[in-house]
Amino acid sequence: MPFFAHIAYQRGNSLIMSGRIESAIKEYEKAVRLDNSLTEGHSTLGSVYAEQGFYDKAIEELKKAIQIDNYHIEAHISLAGVHRRLGEYDKSIKELEFVIGINPNLTLAKSLLEMVHKEAKRAP
Repeated sequence: MPFFAHIAYQRGNSLIMSGRIESAIKEYEKAVRLDNSLTEGHSTLGSVYAEQGFYDKAIEELKKAIQIDNYHIEAHISLAGVHRRLGEYDKSIKELEFVIGINPNLTLAKSLLEMVHKEAKRAP
């Protein structure tokens, strides 16, 4: 099964590159259905869901990726982004601080953390 999951995942990547988002989502969903331990599948599916505005589904998939690999930096950053979009600044900050704890030299996480702190101060 894992072989076919990876094939579906790669097909999803190709479809994303050609702008066929809905078809890509179906392939990523197939990949994680075939191999529920496919961290990249959950992470990528979560990120694509987030880009499409399906935030609940995005959170679910990103959390699955993190459950499989708690040190999956991209999943934590994507989850922080979803929380930020939802105005859940404390959750976003927590994710970014975790990432910085893993990799203190990651300037992307530091920049995002600074941005989220500023947005949180402006929020009602």
